[in-house]
Amino acid sequence: MVSLRLFFLISFLSASSLSFAESLESPNSVALTSEYLPLIPGNSWRYRVNEANPVAVKEYTHTVQHQTHSINGIEAVTFTSSTTAEDPVYSYFTNDSNGLRAHGGTFLDENNQPIEGRYSPPMTFLGPQLIVGQTQTSSGTIESDNIRPEDELTMEYSYSSTVLGTETVTVTAGTFATIKVQDRTTRKILHQGIVVYEYYYIDTSWLAKNVGIVKATSEDDEGFIDYSELLSTSFTAPPSGSNIKTDFDGDGKADILWRNGSTGQNYLYLMD
Repeated sequence: MVSLRLFFLISFLSASSLSFAESLESPNSVALTSEYLPLIPGNSWRYRVNEANPVAVKEYTHTVQHQTHSINGIEAVTFTSSTTAEDPVYSYFTNDSNGLRAHGGTFLDENNQPIEGRYSPPMTFLGPQLIVGQTQTSSGTIESDNIRPEDELTMEYSYSSTVLGTETVTVTAGTFATIKVQDRTTRKILHQGIVVYEYYYIDTSWLAKNVGIVKATSEDDEGFIDYSELLSTSFTAPPSGSNIKTDFDGDGKADILWRNGSTGQNYLYLMD
């Protein structure tokens, strides 16, 4: 799903900015996806990832950029994933009344040229609400700038995710009440309609309200498992005593977010 896997192995994605009481706020059996994956410009997350194949320990920074990106006629949020030693990968998401959807991404090829890939239709990771026991499915094709018509190649994807339940999780960034989600993604490469390569991976993610992913595992079809945990966050906050209007629940109407500059407490008012 929204695991820390990079695009085309695609990504998705300060603990001190949350009070202890906020981080332990218990999730309900029905929750808004937009609250558990806050794609707010300027927000960033830092993760430690223990990779299994090859064995390595890396730190990734994931950041929501201020500029949007037009892809397949949709203005999507730009989400970057990077390490200090690697070029950033750009992924494009929306998180609204249609749920959390991945529209594609951009990476640099061996000649340092940008290559864009696009999901058609967008890959729907999660519906607009996180309902325990609910399964979300999505399938389609992957279009890429580096596939020529004469190659006669096509790429397909299929995806399913299930909201498993709630769990309290402790990581470096703190202790969080989370919603646990597991998903399976399959990708195929076809030549003249015949499958020539296929692989899948299974991701499990733990999501905390107003924080995002705090822990994740990713298992590939050879049984290698990567482990990720949140180290810290840096979140954009409105000025003290001010309010920012935006659509937090995806109903097409502006909501109001207040932040107490002294205590750091956030207050969200969903407008009818």
